[in-house]
Amino acid sequence: MPATLVQLRRHHVPACLGTIRQTSKGAHEYLGINLGLGILSILVTIARLVYKRYYSSSRRYGPEDWVVVTIMVFSLPCAVVNIAGLVQHGMGRDTWTLSTSTVSQFALYFWILESLYLLDIALVKMALLAFYMTIFPSAGTGPWTRRLLWGCVVFNSTLAIASILVTLFQCRPVSYYWRQFVDNGVDGFCIPSAPLAWVNGSLNVALDLWMIMIPLYRVRHLQLHWKHKAGVVIMFLMGT
Repeated sequence: MPATLVQLRRHHVPACLGTIRQTSKGAHEYLGINLGLGILSILVTIARLVYKRYYSSSRRYGPEDWVVVTIMVFSLPCAVVNIAGLVQHGMGRDTWTLSTSTVSQFALYFWILESLYLLDIALVKMALLAFYMTIFPSAGTGPWTRRLLWGCVVFNSTLAIASILVTLFQCRPVSYYWRQFVDNGVDGFCIPSAPLAWVNGSLNVALDLWMIMIPLYRVRHLQLHWKHKAGVVIMFLMGT
């Protein structure tokens, strides 16, 4: 059915609208943003690692640093999929101007990118939680703060695993996700993606807010002037 709809739109939309977006201006903008932010992220990560190793008081890496390195490792496949997958297979162009095989390839790369994105989001939260555990040791903050942080780690890990599995297996058979756009594609069905996106987004936002509240609560007990406390609060808000 999706392949048939694409073919119908290919024939009827140009006749109705008279204009077709054949240019890839949007793809070039998308590519530029991804490359720019990717290079900036690599430079910032390298600067952090150099500082922690040679200029910090500890002269060693913490758990959060290794998580950041892991994020960068998994970000490389994201960049490859964005450039070689999405941009090269119709990003920024009208769907009905593309062949069904091109649309199918785009869907395949998008399916891969979804899981990589969910993994990166979970790892970013894990890096922040590892940082919180470093600055909030049990001896200074009490066991409850550490238990809350470990609870966040468990919840974040569970949410990431569940989200990735649901994303990977949202269609039966799995290949139906991208083969449904081929002229003679296989028969199958997919779970509606909108409810999945809303549930995942809501849980992630709730976890973000909870992770913000944990360090902000600890700031109340610091023996600092209110201006210094405000600075600490701003630092945590920017970090999250």
